[in-house]
Amino acid sequence: MWQAWRAEESRPMNPEEVAGEVGLSKRKLATAIQRLEDAGVTEVLPSGEVRAREHADPAEAARATAEEQERRKRMKKENLEQTRAYADAAGCRRELLLRYLGDEFSGPCNFCDDRAAASGEIAAGAGAGTRREAV
Repeated sequence: MWQAWRAEESRPMNPEEVAGEVGLSKRKLATAIQRLEDAGVTEVLPSGEVRAREHADPAEAARATAEEQERRKRMKKENLEQTRAYADAAGCRRELLLRYLGDEFSGPCNFCDDRAAASGEIAAGAGAGTRREAV
């Protein structure tokens, strides 16, 4: 995509024209444009057209873009792990959420689905459906 803009650096280009040349979907095109703009090698004009910035270093842009992509992957993985830890939590989920947000809470709140299930107050069998349905 960068090469297509670089070849025409003297004039702004319509992103959809470039998408056809490089075979990107609209979603991937928007992401690529944002990444190139974040890296400082292109700029999006008010008209929606995109042009290469003068004196842009594509090697540096590629390195910066790859680093940003890795950072995003790590963040997504961390978020998934946090979500999994929340779902698997054996204690008070309200306490877990409040501590995550930086608040203090000395639980339990006495409305915990896991505590109720552990004490036998909820009979959740294989046909119970979702947690919400079981509660």
